[in-house]
Amino acid sequence: MKRILCLVIAVLFCVSLAACGTRSSSSAEATPAAASVPANLTEAPTFESSEAEEITTTEAEPEKEPDYQLDGLTVDAAMDFRNGYTWLQMDGCSVLVNREGEEQFSLDQMILYGSPVDETGTTFVVYQDGSDYRETIYDVTGRERYSTSKIETSTGLTEEHILVQGDGKYVTARHASGLTADGWTFGTIDADGNVIDKYQSYIHYGDKQLDESCLPVWSDSEGLPLTYEVLSDNLFMGNARLLPRYLGEGIFFFPRDEVFFVPETQTMMFGNHDIPIGPAENGIVLTDNKSFNLQSQEVVYGISTDPVVFEFSGNVSFDLNTRFSEGMFFSENDFYDIHGNLALKISEYRDRPKVCSAFSDGYAIMILNGADGNNYVTMIDRNGATQFEPFQIKDISANTQGGLFAACTETGWAVYNYDGSLIRTLPEYDYTYLVRFSEGFLRIGHYATINKRSKAVQTLFAVPYNP
Repeated sequence: MKRILCLVIAVLFCVSLAACGTRSSSSAEATPAAASVPANLTEAPTFESSEAEEITTTEAEPEKEPDYQLDGLTVDAAMDFRNGYTWLQMDGCSVLVNREGEEQFSLDQMILYGSPVDETGTTFVVYQDGSDYRETIYDVTGRERYSTSKIETSTGLTEEHILVQGDGKYVTARHASGLTADGWTFGTIDADGNVIDKYQSYIHYGDKQLDESCLPVWSDSEGLPLTYEVLSDNLFMGNARLLPRYLGEGIFFFPRDEVFFVPETQTMMFGNHDIPIGPAENGIVLTDNKSFNLQSQEVVYGISTDPVVFEFSGNVSFDLNTRFSEGMFFSENDFYDIHGNLALKISEYRDRPKVCSAFSDGYAIMILNGADGNNYVTMIDRNGATQFEPFQIKDISANTQGGLFAACTETGWAVYNYDGSLIRTLPEYDYTYLVRFSEGFLRIGHYATINKRSKAVQTLFAVPYNP
């Protein structure tokens, strides 16, 4: 009996070995055959088990196509690129994209306004909310950080609105009305709604309190909402001139009431038809009438006293093209500093009427009115030297960037380098309302025929850019 049992066990053991051999053979057949050894190698090197190296190969992933090919893209509306991002509106949606054309996030509606992305990587948008509007702060991933609110109770109403952002701060107006309070206060919050500069009410023009009159007039928007934008530095288009903006160095400007606001020092100054023409410099803001020192420590009722640094007179004058940048602004024939002192004398073409743009990256556009009545363009550097022989133009870009400018000649629009050399030609347009550079893109606003109707659109074109 024992002998029979042993024979059975032996048979089962052999069967199991056969099965294992079958599985091993299957695995071996599934493995790709080893590469043949070249004839000049007679023996492959051997390794001890501890020295054996595992060699693996991975296939390179194909490059991801961008969500949008920005070069040549036509959209309903767009904004300047800022910190590598811009808002686009198309097909009833609002989309935040980066310079590579990658979509960061989208909103399935046309927003009233999308602010530039600031250094903290956040932006705020304005939505229509029935007959009112509200604002929401997002980061560039689309995560909602904070949203303004309107709360009604049996004893009153509380509402808040974001006016503008800058340096990580969001200037916010809060209104409380009801049984125990009625008034507006102004302060700043961070992207998560935490108070940075405390809220306070401000009095101006005698006993009048600063109120909702300084808020943007979104309801008066004409055309696409994103036309609330800077067309030429601080020159705004249409009702966008009423859009609050950041001037740098902690100074904000509310155009509707001509209010300059420094929340950190709780300083507010009310201008007299004074519109800023450029960023602040060492606490001084240059306007089309005079310059103000808004870092004054003497404050009465939240208003700086006697902040005027100088008033323009003599040969210093302004027009709609006057812009302050890189420490200078142009007037008549030369450039002046923020104190009105001569900063750069242009020695060439003194006898020709001229207009110069603000300096950008060390260069400025100079437009000369020729004896034949036509306009001619050249570029100057910070020494006032012209960079090429002027040539005749029909139109010019609103700004220059990295030494590039765009000009329209008899042959159409083209992009040129600071030395006058051609960079790229552009399509022909019968009429353009916007030609502006921002972070490696030229944006042209023009009209297109869609469904037999003329419609304002914008097209983006890539240009050389070294940030």
